[in-house]
Amino acid sequence: MFMRSISKIASRAFSPISTNPLFISSAVQLRRFSNLTENPKQPDVILDTLPTELVPHKTVDYSVILPPNYSEIRDTIPLVLYLHGGGGSRDELVQAVDLLSDVYQGEDAVPHIYASISGNSDMYLDFFDKSTMWETFLMKEFLPFICDKYNCGGERKLQYVLGTSMGGAGSLRLAFRYPEQFAAVAACEPAIDAALKPSELDERNMFIAFQNSETLSHMNFDSMFGGIPPKYNDRYYKQNNQCTLANDNAKAIIDAGLKIYIECGDQDSLMLHDGTELLHRILWNQKIEHEYHSFHGADHVGSSLLPRSKQQHGWLVKIMKETVNPPDPAANDPTEEEMKWIEWLINDAASGKEMVGTPIDMFSDKMITAMQLGVSDEVKQCLGKPTDGPSHIGEYKWRSGK
Repeated sequence: MFMRSISKIASRAFSPISTNPLFISSAVQLRRFSNLTENPKQPDVILDTLPTELVPHKTVDYSVILPPNYSEIRDTIPLVLYLHGGGGSRDELVQAVDLLSDVYQGEDAVPHIYASISGNSDMYLDFFDKSTMWETFLMKEFLPFICDKYNCGGERKLQYVLGTSMGGAGSLRLAFRYPEQFAAVAACEPAIDAALKPSELDERNMFIAFQNSETLSHMNFDSMFGGIPPKYNDRYYKQNNQCTLANDNAKAIIDAGLKIYIECGDQDSLMLHDGTELLHRILWNQKIEHEYHSFHGADHVGSSLLPRSKQQHGWLVKIMKETVNPPDPAANDPTEEEMKWIEWLINDAASGKEMVGTPIDMFSDKMITAMQLGVSDEVKQCLGKPTDGPSHIGEYKWRSGK
């Protein structure tokens, strides 16, 4: 039964829509499934459906990846909501099983569960006309169901969300609207607009560029957005725009301590680097800490995607480990012998005096403590905090100064 399901997945993965560049369904290469059950260290794959009244089909297909040795785990473990790209389905999570196997075996990994749905190409939106309610389904039905069934998530420090392209856009919208529900969000080449209102959209916007092509023939923009691009319903657009949410919900995002990872290739064929760059600047201006990568020469598809996806997942599990098992602050306190070395480094090294004490590894976090000990309170007062910064540097706007 399981292998028949896998065969069905493989045939659907090569459907025309999943290979369309506008609807890239995965940030990893499609893989062979013949050895999926042969490796005992492989995570378990579950495929099922969940009934709902919130979408027209009344059922939603979903997939779950359980960590190795899941049956032996008794504690509630973290949940990662994995949102697929446009044209994809729950099968994208299954296609990533080799990558996830590596993630589970990484040095930063803690046991955790992945869950995904088949969300069509509907941008994970609650539609303007309320005919389809994907966001409500995810937050009110799917997440509570998965948390209860698989003993995972259920509180902020145990809930994470990530996705690629359309999935990245959905991930950011959920995290920015509900920062109290997620510890971290990681978005790879998110399909977000370089605009805060519909009137700012131009021909570089992918929906405008493709609106008269077969690529978007299946999308009902009136139902989804209250109008065809760029004549969306203004109020609805702003309520669901990731950049606007980051602006309007900045305090809640900061107060919640939401960790944020965004990235895009600077040669993205769909011009998604425009929207990602705008979001980075908004987060920077609002003093919302985040990690941002603009990958030189990288496109929306191609050879850059696998290493970028590994980096995305690596970042998430590192944050997960730090959140679930916070490091002991005292672990980076220098020993008495290390303090002697620090004092020698600060006061005597430049004059050529012989080294004393035990040196600290320059690449360890303990060296951060050593560096900070060498900065006087007066200098610290002048430097301020990392997110302070001036409103302008030269003629260029730097931060808002809020």
